[in-house]
Amino acid sequence: METILMIVYILLLIVTIIIGYTIVQIKLCGIELKDFIPFIKAMQEMEFLCKYCQTYEKMSKQEQLIFLMESEKVFKILEKIPQYIWEDEYDKYDKILHAYKQVRMLRWEEISAAE
Repeated sequence: METILMIVYILLLIVTIIIGYTIVQIKLCGIELKDFIPFIKAMQEMEFLCKYCQTYEKMSKQEQLIFLMESEKVFKILEKIPQYIWEDEYDKYDKILHAYKQVRMLRWEEISAAE
């Protein structure tokens, strides 16, 4: 019984050390701990938006609005993270940003024409 309890304590100690090490590494990268999970989700969302942004000209007005809102969420999260961490994904970011600007221009032109 004591052997099992000792193994459980050692495993808990190892898990605690790994979690502590991970937290220290995240902080050393310049990321706030509360921004780490949203950053991971933003990277996943960026994958989806990158595929979706290639069809921005064929989007309905509702789809354009959703694209704009989701893109803004990703941009806000990435502003909090140092760029060197996500520089491998910069091409996707740039594609999304380009499509975002184009959709904004299309929406602006529609609003201007309606007035």
